[in-house]
Amino acid sequence: MRKITMLLAALLMLPALASTQVGAQTTGTETVPDGETYFEGNFWTGTQSHSNGGMQVYGGRFARGFRHKVELGMGFSMSDPHDPEYPPEIQPSVKWRFYENERRGLSAAGGVVGFVPVARRAGTDAFAMIYTNVTKEIKSATVTVGGYALVGRNKEFGSRKGWNFVYDQSINDKVSFSMQWVTGKNRFGYLTPGFTFYPTTRSNLFVGYSVGNSDYDNHGPFISYSITR
Repeated sequence: MRKITMLLAALLMLPALASTQVGAQTTGTETVPDGETYFEGNFWTGTQSHSNGGMQVYGGRFARGFRHKVELGMGFSMSDPHDPEYPPEIQPSVKWRFYENERRGLSAAGGVVGFVPVARRAGTDAFAMIYTNVTKEIKSATVTVGGYALVGRNKEFGSRKGWNFVYDQSINDKVSFSMQWVTGKNRFGYLTPGFTFYPTTRSNLFVGYSVGNSDYDNHGPFISYSITR
């Protein structure tokens, strides 16, 4: 994760933290190292045309690491065309890695992400996601299991709690296979397999395909690029 490429800059200018998934922040137990800053840009697109109900979700965020394995972040996201479930919104966040045992390859973290509409607020709401994850390292792979709850979320927008499962398998120094499944029939409920590429030791590019837990046509490519500096 080193330089901010033109692609990342464009994504960050559009907005932040794609809402088709819980997002990189909530998928595992890693936190940004003290004194460093993390940048992330995301893009998801449905396979249907706009006239047939298809849309795109643009996103990105940044986070700053602090002592005691705590990070504070801010994101923003939006959809095109506008959907009340994906309004233009800011996403303040805090995450804490509260347990780590290197000998056993175990770690645990939890946090809160807020979702606050800043425009086109009719028909939507502000809410918060509270989550926790436990990660186990197994040779060249990691397995993460966690849960989440949506506080203040209107039940008309679907499930208000669920589970998070992530599997990462290193193939070599430059590529790994990743798969995440977030349960629940809501804006976060997707199965996303894909590959993570590491252009440098401090950057990565994820290319995958997200399939929603509900709705036949709710699927499409997902791309995420991140750097730490």
